[in-house]
Amino acid sequence: MNTAKVENKNLPAFASVAMSRNDDYQQDGLTKIEYFAALAMQALASNPDWAKTMRTPDDWDEYKDRLAKGAVELADAVLSEL
Repeated sequence: MNTAKVENKNLPAFASVAMSRNDDYQQDGLTKIEYFAALAMQALASNPDWAKTMRTPDDWDEYKDRLAKGAVELADAVLSEL
């Protein structure tokens, strides 16, 4: 069995772990960091005030970058508190 320490953010968001053929744990699906980032991104993207920060269609690439980075930062903050 693999005994390497796994960071909390890389643990499964929905714990349904199965043993694989080589006696190692296998997890399919989202990690905690991915799940929390997706929730944060959904909240930010649906906020009309956040959307207003994209001034013109030319700002789209910069807006996407800020949205993705902001979502991951929020997810990291949640995991740090846990």
